[in-house]
Amino acid sequence: MRVLSLIYLPTSLIQCYGKANRTDDVVRTFNRILELGITPDERSCGCLLNVMTQTPKEELVKLTGCIEKANPKLGSVVKLLVEETNIEVDIFKGEAGGLLDSIGADVLIGNNAGFEI
Repeated sequence: MRVLSLIYLPTSLIQCYGKANRTDDVVRTFNRILELGITPDERSCGCLLNVMTQTPKEELVKLTGCIEKANPKLGSVVKLLVEETNIEVDIFKGEAGGLLDSIGADVLIGNNAGFEI
């Protein structure tokens, strides 16, 4: 029997709140995850990014804060994309490069998706 990660249920709840355009509830749920000592994972970051695609522009900064807490490197790239009107190319390259450098080789080649090396 496979045991679900503790992050699975609240991540699903975040997705539902996002689809309902309840951004404040997304943020509240995410903060509750942290209060409970649950560590956000790649799925929760992916969920937050997906929710951002459905969120009005004026509320994106709320979700950017959640992503920064979950994954600071990803958060800095997202923050540049969301909040900056004139992104300095070298700054963006540096932040994006730091994010890509932090990704494990197994992710880059698909090992987590069940592929064999």
